[in-house]
Amino acid sequence: SIGGISCKQIVRWNGSVFDNMQGGVDGPFFPEVYALEVYKGQLYVGGNFTKAGNIPANYIARWDGSKWDSVGTGVDWGVKAFAVDTVNDILYVGGWFRQAGGIPAKSVAKWDGTNWSAIAPCPILGGHQCMKFFNGELYAGSYGNFSPGDTVLWRYDGSQWHPVYGPNSSVVTLETYKGNLYVGGGFDKIDTTTVNCIACYGDSCPGTPIT
Repeated sequence: SIGGISCKQIVRWNGSVFDNMQGGVDGPFFPEVYALEVYKGQLYVGGNFTKAGNIPANYIARWDGSKWDSVGTGVDWGVKAFAVDTVNDILYVGGWFRQAGGIPAKSVAKWDGTNWSAIAPCPILGGHQCMKFFNGELYAGSYGNFSPGDTVLWRYDGSQWHPVYGPNSSVVTLETYKGNLYVGGGFDKIDTTTVNCIACYGDSCPGTPIT
C-alpha cells in the first residue's frame, strides 16, 4: 500500500495523490518492478511479473497513461534494464531472459514498437543490471562472476560486444552527464586505482585519468 491505497508493485503520482494503475503488476513468485523507461510516448515497465492490470504480460508491459498493454509475447524471465537508442528509435531490453518474443535472445533484445529482434549474444555472465547509450553505443553493466577473463562492463557497437576493462566488482547503474558516462556499483578499484563505488568514463571526466 502507499498513501492509504492498495497497490501492487507500481503506482502513479500526479503531484498530489497516488493511484494504483489498474491494480499494477503481479505474478506468482515475488513480483517486483526493476526498470522503467519512456519509449514512443508510453511507459515501459520491466521486472518479475506475469500480469499487468488484468492482462497477461511476461516480465514486461507498457502503460499508455490509462491502460496496460503487453509487449508482444514478452520474454521468458526477468527484465532488469532498458535503454533507448534515440537515433534509430529502438528500445533495448536487458535482463536474465533467454528468449524475447519467442526467439532466442541472450540477456538483451531490441523492440521497435511492434516486433522483437535479437542482437549478438551478450557475453555478460551475471545478467544485465543496467544499460545506457553513450557515444552511439550500448553500454551494459552486470554482477558478473569475477572469474579470470570476466568483466562487468561491456559495450555494443551495433554488431558485436567489446569488454570495457577496469571495475573489479559489480556495475549496477549507468548515467550520462555532461558528455561522460558515470558508472556506479560495488567496485572499489578501477584497474589498480582505488575508487569508492563510482567512476567517470569519457574524455572530459573530472579528476585524474586512469588508463
